[in-house]
Amino acid sequence: LSVASVTTARGPAWQVRHPGSKDTWLSASGEPHRPPDEIAVRVFAQSLYKGAGRLVAVMRIAEPPRRLGIVRETAGRADLWVARFDDTLATRIYVDARTGQFVAARNEAWVLYDFFWRLHVMDYGDGEDFNNPLLRAAVLGATALVLTGVLLLALSLRRRRRHQALQAG
Repeated sequence: LSVASVTTARGPAWQVRHPGSKDTWLSASGEPHRPPDEIAVRVFAQSLYKGAGRLVAVMRIAEPPRRLGIVRETAGRADLWVARFDDTLATRIYVDARTGQFVAARNEAWVLYDFFWRLHVMDYGDGEDFNNPLLRAAVLGATALVLTGVLLLALSLRRRRRHQALQAG
């Protein structure tokens, strides 16, 4: 059992974690915590946002769409509120629809970074597994190419020495 104080769209709350079952959420006064509505999310998102843009939309979504084909902005979390701002990077703030807890702040620069990170680690699912089978296979292939190159270099040097020895003798 653990208890944590959490900031939510409805104000401070207590998150009580029970091993093996769902968490219990209580308002700071000890009453059952209510899910946030659009107005609460709007105020909460504006308090979190530090940019120069203005809030243009708040809507509840079942799941954020994948960006650039492979980027999942909330790591698979669903049933969220999203607050969109009209700044140059199209900032989005995600809030859990059940608890009102802040989930993530994302923008187009983050999406581009995450896209290239997933390409780099060759993990097109979560982007967290930098030791996946595809990457291991690429490492084995690259190692085989390097060893082949070293072998070919050694054979070439040996052939060159032999050729020079024949010309000198």
